[in-house]
Amino acid sequence: YNVLHRGTGFASAITHPDAPEELLAADFFIFSHGRMLSLAPSVSTKGKQFGALEMLYDYMIRSNANRPLLLDFNTDGDTAFAKSVGAQSENYYRIYRKQGWF
Repeated sequence: YNVLHRGTGFASAITHPDAPEELLAADFFIFSHGRMLSLAPSVSTKGKQFGALEMLYDYMIRSNANRPLLLDFNTDGDTAFAKSVGAQSENYYRIYRKQGWF
């Protein structure tokens, strides 16, 4: 609700060209700190055959081409698609708390 209310997030989808009611891929994107973060990518079985999620990412890149943004796939590890488009991995630190200290 918060990102929608502030205008920093939106949903986008790809539908079948012959059956617009058939959803092939969808994702929710958030703009933050110079990045367009892919938050919840989802693709149907038929969408995988058509490359619908890749088409959605392509559309997002083309529609934001004149903006200084990085597309963050938000994956836990390298994916074949991310590597195929030249994505670079970044390390993020995690903080763990030992149980029983507090």
